Amino acid sequence: MGANTEDLIQQVQQLSPKFDEAFLQLGRVLARLQSEEPHAFKGAVQAANLGSRKTYYLLDIERAFRDLDVSDEQLMEVGWTKLGMLAKKVTPQNVDQLLERAAELTSRQLSELLRGEEPTGDTRTVMLTFSGSDYDKIEPVLRHFGAQRSGRGLVDKEKAIVA
Repeated sequence: MGANTEDLIQQVQQLSPKFDEAFLQLGRVLARLQSEEPHAFKGAVQAANLGSRKTYYLLDIERAFRDLDVSDEQLMEVGWTKLGMLAKKVTPQNVDQLLERAAELTSRQLSELLRGEEPTGDTRTVMLTFSGSDYDKIEPVLRHFGAQRSGRGLVDKEKAIVA
């Protein structure tokens, strides 16, 4: 392992505890490490206690925004969660509009917008936790009332619950 690799690993270690303030810089370091020393990448991520989901969000953000004419301040204002949502949709032509909307909207509203839906306004979040057997009972009911499978979950659950 070369000195440069050790420096990158050390930077990952130093930046990860300051994730919210340093996510852009951390993403850049992770991208360099993955590109230059892929064999050291996974170990550095694990040693820094970064989850793989967060890590790949940061890599997506870095790759999507690196060549766009956007300041770090603009990106920091939006935050890593919303930038991760924008990463697969952003282009040089729409970057300004997407960042402006992302700054105005909640994450949920931004997700709706990116799916081509009209962002909902005054909403409240209710989180429900079910055992596996209880979920097996409620899923078909939700699907009967309009919820649809998407990946490992359901979409349109809200409409099904109030139907």
